[in-house]
Amino acid sequence: MDIVKKEILGVPVWVYLCAFVPRLLLLAAAAGNLPYCVTLDSKGYLELAAGLSAGVFALPGADGGLLTETLRTPGYPLFLAALGFLPGSLVLNAAIAQTLLGGLTVLFAWKWFEKIAGRRGAVAGALFFSLDYVSIMHTPLLLAEVLLMAFVVPAAAFGWKAVEDGSLRAAGGSGFLWALASFVKPVTLYLPLLLAPLLWRRKRHMFFFLLLAYSIPFAWSLRNYARTGYFTYSTIGGVVLLRYSAGRVEALRTGKDFQETSGALVAAADGDYPSDAARSAAYSARALEILKAHPFLTVRYLLRDLFSTVGGTGAEMLPQALGLPGPQEGAAGGVGSGTRALLRAYPALWPLQIGYLLFLAAVYFLFARGVRALKLSGRRGALAFLLICTLYLFAMASTNGYYRYRIPPMLFLAAGAALAFSGADRKKEA
Repeated sequence: MDIVKKEILGVPVWVYLCAFVPRLLLLAAAAGNLPYCVTLDSKGYLELAAGLSAGVFALPGADGGLLTETLRTPGYPLFLAALGFLPGSLVLNAAIAQTLLGGLTVLFAWKWFEKIAGRRGAVAGALFFSLDYVSIMHTPLLLAEVLLMAFVVPAAAFGWKAVEDGSLRAAGGSGFLWALASFVKPVTLYLPLLLAPLLWRRKRHMFFFLLLAYSIPFAWSLRNYARTGYFTYSTIGGVVLLRYSAGRVEALRTGKDFQETSGALVAAADGDYPSDAARSAAYSARALEILKAHPFLTVRYLLRDLFSTVGGTGAEMLPQALGLPGPQEGAAGGVGSGTRALLRAYPALWPLQIGYLLFLAAVYFLFARGVRALKLSGRRGALAFLLICTLYLFAMASTNGYYRYRIPPMLFLAAGAALAFSGADRKKEA
């Protein structure tokens, strides 16, 4: 049969191939090189998953006791803890589960793209979303992005429907899915607040959306207040502000190495705090002092890191997956420096680097065309929804320029690319 027209459950077979084949190939490589799947952040998640298996969400302290965990939310550790009951290696089981979940997320995205942009537009959106190199390379890693996107995609689909069609059920579903997404990774915590005004004309829908969007965050913040005395959802903000934001500004100001500068700032602000929440508050206060004292350097750092997020390719991840020596993945040294070092070590990877940059350029160009199409079609609510989600996620990523943080906004970039082929602009002009 013609593979272009053949469908399974309403999704073309070629979408299944794009969704699963590259991820399965990477899984096969990672299965023989499991250390690739475990990063520095992964180790913290694994410790928390082990604690949850024992009935506590805490990390071991220096005195041998347990420290209440408020830095990370429990969504991804719960996912790992559930997989821990399966026989065999937890790392391999997680890589397999995330490979399947990543592929299924692409299939759901196809359904959404088809609804908002038609069949022709969905082809473009699905190709960009499924074949994004950075998204693929992170699939087997024990990081929260795959599980996060499994909630972000349906949250976006239901949210779009609530804005365009005025569906109360879609508004509630979107709100609850945003709550689950933030339970996996707090990066989406404030996004529902920005989206809520789009439902202002239907106030019941808006309040229902917000109620469900902040049900889980409110309950978890109460838990943290009971344990630490601080009503906070996550204390990661203070760490990011001091270690990365203030660290990069100070490194720019002094001309010293970022890692050295960041470590010195953390060491100077550290102390005998009663909880991580108290430490985060102290870190935030110190970081804000530095950022306010150097506003131009702060803007310069944010723009530079935003550029790194927008254009970082992560080409170094391929030799890592294959177990080859080379520059190690990490944001501390800067995305560009690692890539340049990699290309000097492996000149054969230049086609990947250039090809992926062209891929990204096409995504951004078509996203702009999709925004134009929405504007010309008069779909103001949908246009605002797309821009708010995209700009918010990129703004959050700009505090620590790293190509991994482009994974969530890639969904909305692909949606914009799909809309570029929807024909909405031509219908309006006609």
